[in-house]
Amino acid sequence: MNINEAISHKRIHHQWMPDITYLEEGVLSGDLKLLYENMGHKTEKVNRFGDAMGMVVDKKNNTLYGASDPRSRDGLAIGY
Repeated sequence: MNINEAISHKRIHHQWMPDITYLEEGVLSGDLKLLYENMGHKTEKVNRFGDAMGMVVDKKNNTLYGASDPRSRDGLAIGY
């Protein structure tokens, strides 16, 4: 994925406590979600999980690539 695809992609989040994996709608297929839960993992659907902004520094080509989360109301990737 390029930086824009990665920032725009649906998200999964898990942390130690609480022991729940938060899934944005459609991030896992039904079969994969069922397999994950059958391994003992608890999941919870969330509509949206945070905003992300990202940047890639391509040192070989001396180029910066930026991406703003399309779900964010106030994000913008700009440079100088």
